[in-house]
Amino acid sequence: MWLWLTATTLCVLTVLLSEADEIPQWKKYLETVLDGVWLTTLMTIITVWALFGDDIRLIATYKESDDAFGALALVALLAFTIELGKPQK
Repeated sequence: MWLWLTATTLCVLTVLLSEADEIPQWKKYLETVLDGVWLTTLMTIITVWALFGDDIRLIATYKESDDAFGALALVALLAFTIELGKPQK
């Protein structure tokens, strides 16, 4: 009886683990996009903007443009938050 129970449990675990190893196609595509050159370049530009955008605002613009710069800062914050959710390898 013990041997049958162990063999049955082993078969069930093998099936469950083999199904867990299969990655859906949409996840593979999403991972390719997230690790791609275009998104990396975009995030680099957003990072430079986040670092120096406020300085540019203070040096080169008038007070009326503060709302636009605030909106761009919010977009940068959202992009960084979304990037944090990206699965790590």
